[in-house]
Amino acid sequence: MQILVVEGSTRTPSSTCEHVEALLAANHATAQAFHLRETRLPLFVDARVQGDWNLGPALEEMLEAMLGADLIILASPLYWYSVSHLMKNFLDHWTYYLRHPKYQFTERMRGKKFYPVIVGSDPDPAGAAPAFAAIRLSVAYVQGTPLPGFYGLGHRDGHATAETKAAIEQVVLAELM
Repeated sequence: MQILVVEGSTRTPSSTCEHVEALLAANHATAQAFHLRETRLPLFVDARVQGDWNLGPALEEMLEAMLGADLIILASPLYWYSVSHLMKNFLDHWTYYLRHPKYQFTERMRGKKFYPVIVGSDPDPAGAAPAFAAIRLSVAYVQGTPLPGFYGLGHRDGHATAETKAAIEQVVLAELM
């Protein structure tokens, strides 16, 4: 199983990273990972009118990684009831993928499984609903398969809580396939 992680935390150490690392370790899995703070994607500019389809090397590399993955984990801290600006910018770039004349993004994403991981500081996961919705709706739009996902608790020190680590132990990625 080829797993790709797209992680959208703005800082390091990051409890979002720690959650994903724990999830992979619990499943004895390895993954290719893109940390969006390091990838430094350009800000999304809607090029549908001008037709400037130069994606640049980072977006090309991420697209190829998505196309080669069986499971794509989209991980983001919860910022003001949504995904981080880094994750939102990444999702906005899907517009390029959808409209680029040489890609058939929807056809190639059809059925790919996406697992959202949202990490917040509130024990009540209800505030994360908009973040999960942003990911699920984006994935459904490109005809991928959005999976239920995982909400974890993190701390400002960049670590996951013991309760969250215990819950991560129960997630079996193989069952998602």
